[in-house]
Formats: sequence, C-alpha cells, structure tokens
Amino acid sequence: MNLQQRLAAKRAALAPESMAATVARLSQGAAAVSWDAGYAVRYDGRRVLFSDHGVSPARCLSQKRNAAGRCVRAVFVYADGSRLSFAWSEESGARITARAAGSV
Repeated sequence: MNLQQRLAAKRAALAPESMAATVARLSQGAAAVSWDAGYAVRYDGRRVLFSDHGVSPARCLSQKRNAAGRCVRAVFVYADGSRLSFAWSEESGARITARAAGSV
C-alpha cells in the first residue's frame, strides 16, 4: 500500500458514518424494523432506537408491498442526504444497502 492509499484509508476511517450506514448496521439481524419511525426490534424483544445513535427518522421516497401487505422494496432518505434501500424476498430474506449523500 503506497502513501496515498494509506492516507485515503486513514481519512475514510476518520470520516463520520452516514445516518443510513448507522441504521443499516443497527438493523442487521433485527426481527422487525421501522425506518420511518426510527427503531428496530431484536429477536429478544429489545427495541433499538436510532435516535440514541444520533439518527433522525427517515422519509420514505418509494415503497412497494406484496399482496399480503408486507413491504418488499423501499427507499428512505435521512437528514444528512444518505439513503437506505431495502429489498425482501421469501427466497433470500432482507437486503439492506446504505449510500452516502452524493454517491451514485
């Protein structure tokens, strides 16, 4: 790793985590999540409030539900401009992706 690569890695490590990345990290392995209300529920019943981690509730940009009413696809945006994408299927379960503001 050259000097430029080491400096870039150090800057990335020091950069604050986006709100969407924080929520994606806290949502992994949750039994249920309400991104717009700002919390996740773990399988042990414990509730994780995203506001305890400096994250405001998200605004839903788009959402798709299946015939049973379950959300199968959604995109949320946070106050810092970061976005969280959610997709769910019976075959593969939940997939959560965070993108920082301004990323493509």
